[in-house]
Amino acid sequence: MISSRIDDAMKWSVEKKTLVGLGFASVILAGMNSLAYWNLSQHKKTSEELVHSREVLEKLEITLSDLKDAETGQRGYLITGKERYLQPYLNAVAKIEPEMQALRKLTTENPNQQRRLDTLDSLAAEKLAELDQTINLRKNKGFEAAQQIVLTDRGKQVMGKIRMVIQEMAKEERERLEVSVQQAQMNAQKDTVISTTGIVLSFILLYFVYDSIKREMTARRQTELALQQLNAETCAALVREQELNEIKSRIVTVISHEYRTPLTTILSSAELLEHYAHKLSEEKKIAHLQRIVKAANHLTALVADVLDISEAEAGELDFNPSPLDLESFCRQLVQEQQMRAGQEHPITFVSLGNCSSCMMDEKLLRPIFTNLLSNAIKYSPKGSTVHFELRCQEGKVIVQVRDEGIGIPESDRAQLFKPFERGSNVGTISGTGLGLAIVKNLVDLHGGQVAVDSVVGVGTTFTVTLPQNSLIPAWHAA
Repeated sequence: MISSRIDDAMKWSVEKKTLVGLGFASVILAGMNSLAYWNLSQHKKTSEELVHSREVLEKLEITLSDLKDAETGQRGYLITGKERYLQPYLNAVAKIEPEMQALRKLTTENPNQQRRLDTLDSLAAEKLAELDQTINLRKNKGFEAAQQIVLTDRGKQVMGKIRMVIQEMAKEERERLEVSVQQAQMNAQKDTVISTTGIVLSFILLYFVYDSIKREMTARRQTELALQQLNAETCAALVREQELNEIKSRIVTVISHEYRTPLTTILSSAELLEHYAHKLSEEKKIAHLQRIVKAANHLTALVADVLDISEAEAGELDFNPSPLDLESFCRQLVQEQQMRAGQEHPITFVSLGNCSSCMMDEKLLRPIFTNLLSNAIKYSPKGSTVHFELRCQEGKVIVQVRDEGIGIPESDRAQLFKPFERGSNVGTISGTGLGLAIVKNLVDLHGGQVAVDSVVGVGTTFTVTLPQNSLIPAWHAA
């Protein structure tokens, strides 16, 4: 009778503690689920801001490109007097107004950008009017009449103002991008913290429930041993074993159900929010999400490149030369680039002289050579070969990267190493215009030089000359 009462009391205590433990676990999981859902909403908002800022930057780049194309068409017509040279001008004029309208729509909620856009609209109209005036003068009164207008530099001044306004708008958007990227990283960290905290807390809680049950079962066994005779010990052990197995089975069931179901719900909610964020057809949803992932990666790279440029120009990059086997380093780097390029762009590597003993900063060398190789691959046709030559002589390291690509027009080379400047013949090939600027800054840090030799349609050769033993930062060399 007493044993039965003890059994009932112990059973009630075990069930009560199990229910209490599961109740707390459910509350924790519900709280974690709510926090995860809120953080996911913030991530969705940040992703939309990333896409929005990227669209503004793209429209600004297209608008500036259209104005340059209009100017190019006008220049060709003024020089030759042939109507076919006006086609770029006519195409650009037709696109500028829609692009300006798209920009105005994208920046509707940004008063600063709207004010700048008003200025840009006025300047673009003034620039187009100047282009139209010179074209009409060339057409009706000849080259000299149009030349007189060009020589006033009014068009050049207006174009300079246009660039300044676009740069200001782009700067604000890039700052917004950087904030959005940082926010996305914070959201990802929060996701990790929330998930980890929820799992750890639930496991701790379940462990305490299990430990409490186990201790109560041990007390029960001791009580039964005190009430029973010699055979009572065996019976108590069997009962304890059965109940322990039951407890283990309960814990497994609780873990498999209480964890699997909420976690599956969280994942399903995340996928639904992701797939239906923009209320598009299924194909467009997938394509749009892929575009978001790709843009995010690109802007991250862009922010990293911008930070590199900022640090280099501010003199904040650490220059730490150390002993380096440059030949092995370059050979490994070429292998890495070859793996990324696949079989479409073979890369040859040649080393001349003794390059195994150098004093250089490996951390700064890597982006120099990586940018040159990746550019050579990017701007070359499939199947063409990229050549990487390393030569060490008379205390100097000379690296040449030669491709068989589109080449760089001579008119573009003066601006080639400035941030965000790209060749006028790159067409639809993507790029940030920061790679060569980074190369130039890092070469300068080594106290070296970089030169370019290119023929349009034939290929380009970049030559980097560096001291073989760099002991002090370049800015201290004087």
